[in-house]
Amino acid sequence: MPGREEIMSNRWVLAIVLLVVAIGSVVFHFMTPWRSTPIASNWSEIDLTITITFWITGVVDVAIILFLVSSLKTPSGRYSARLAP
Repeated sequence: MPGREEIMSNRWVLAIVLLVVAIGSVVFHFMTPWRSTPIASNWSEIDLTITITFWITGVVDVAIILFLVSSLKTPSGRYSARLAP
C-alpha cells in the first residue's frame, strides 16, 4: 500500500495538471483567431443563444475543474483518517 507522502504527492500532481488544463483552455480561447460565423443571416437570436450557451458551458467547465483542484489539495473524510500516521 502506498504511503501518505506518495498519495499526497500524486494528488498534488493531478491538481496541478487540472489547473494547467483549465488555465490553458481559457488562454487558448482568448488567443485563438477563430470566431463563429453567423448560423442564419436573419436569425440573430439563434446566434446569440449559441454564444451564451458556449460561455455558460465554459464557465461551468472551469468551475468544475477548480472544484476538483480544491478537493484534491485537501483530503477529507474517512480516507484521510486512514492516511494519518
